Amino acid sequence: MADRKGRLPRVPRRVRGMERYTQLLDAADALLRDREPGELVIQDVATHAGVPLASVYHYFPSNVAVIAGVAQRYIERFEEVLTQPMDHAALNHWTDIVREHARRSTRFFNENPIATKLILGGDGISQLRSLDKESNERLARRYVTTYRRHFVLPDDPILVDRCAIAITIMDAVTSLSYSRHGRITPEMAEEAVQARLAYLTLYIPQRAPKRPKPLP
Repeated sequence: MADRKGRLPRVPRRVRGMERYTQLLDAADALLRDREPGELVIQDVATHAGVPLASVYHYFPSNVAVIAGVAQRYIERFEEVLTQPMDHAALNHWTDIVREHARRSTRFFNENPIATKLILGGDGISQLRSLDKESNERLARRYVTTYRRHFVLPDDPILVDRCAIAITIMDAVTSLSYSRHGRITPEMAEEAVQARLAYLTLYIPQRAPKRPKPLP
């Protein structure tokens, strides 16, 4: 991540620096369990981690940079979960992939309340919205690759963009569930899936044939 006027962390490249960086993210994560992102104080991160304040500022020039660092780590874990391989034999229709992605997403957020707070809540922090948008674009490309690995789809160059929009639509519904219930409820999870499918069926044929075996 590029540093945008001190609003994003300076990620180290050396092993020793990465150890300190991870230590500080762990401290911030622990503090966020009992407070909202806007309440996080950078001095408290230093105290909780047991490191000098100057050490925190070396990696995190602002409170927002700390929050963005924690969010980015959860986003990386989230993307790893969602892009795990699919069981080709278990897929009957391309919509099964959408539903499996939704199940993984719901499980991840409900098991990681800090991720839910930062990614679905966001607390109005523009850097978090930007990180989420970038993540959605990466996931869209990977999703299209997954769809095409298992099903024969038209070679439509706009599909990645439409998939990114579908993810954003689903995010809006799950964010609403978080604001209302503090979690993603089964009912709202299903509403999110239906909204995503309704949009994607405008661009992916309902009868897209399944490949005899997945592409490499």
